[in-house]
Amino acid sequence: GLSLEQLVCCISRWTSSPGFSHIRQRDRRKRVLSNMKLLVLLSICACLALKACAEMNHCVSPPFLSGHAYMHTEVGAIATSGTFDYDALGQQIRIRSSGTSVSGAFSLDLLMQFQKKVAYEIDSSKGTCKKVALDVPFNPIQIPPDAFPSSQIVLGTGSVAGMGLLANTWYGYIYELQAFYTMVFSDNACVPLSGTYRSPGSGAILMSFFNILFGVRDPMDFIPPHFCQTEELKRWEDLPKTNFFKLISSANK
Repeated sequence: GLSLEQLVCCISRWTSSPGFSHIRQRDRRKRVLSNMKLLVLLSICACLALKACAEMNHCVSPPFLSGHAYMHTEVGAIATSGTFDYDALGQQIRIRSSGTSVSGAFSLDLLMQFQKKVAYEIDSSKGTCKKVALDVPFNPIQIPPDAFPSSQIVLGTGSVAGMGLLANTWYGYIYELQAFYTMVFSDNACVPLSGTYRSPGSGAILMSFFNILFGVRDPMDFIPPHFCQTEELKRWEDLPKTNFFKLISSANK
């Protein structure tokens, strides 16, 4: 039989033979070809991703919207869902919802009129109203001009026509608030779908929108009830702690 030294010597001679060198060169060519295919595939994927991002345009949502919304905050553990009506031309929003927080359950009927710089928290069952100075600018539902495109996605499935919704994801940073945000809007008609917001003061805030309709359900919803007309204007800090405004204020400290 062969000794160990003889076996090693035979293996060394075989691997250094012209035949084995040809095998090694063939394997090297296969690896190079495989790497080239991988690079081409990655290049195609990158081009498709860049093309998709290039086709994502900053957009503004339709001026009149209504639908349902859900919101959850990390600080204060506020979870609320309900309906909203949005009027960008009149710069006013009506929200009706209910939810829970660390303080317990609550319900909300809120009318915000940014042009008039006033907001109303309405309790129709008791015929009471809280009127608050709303000294903040109106921000239309839109992709902020300084937001960056992230990716295009399909909600549902794109395998069957009519069963998927093409959507665009965006991200950005608000320097004065040290806040990061992400937004998802439909590619067609710029309908808001979801969003996240995170800052050191407020923690994470998650929002989702669904059952969106173009238009408002009842224009009269933007007119305060008669029992709100005689209500004195209050400052934000003067509201009781059980009030919704105070609830949001404490959650954002």
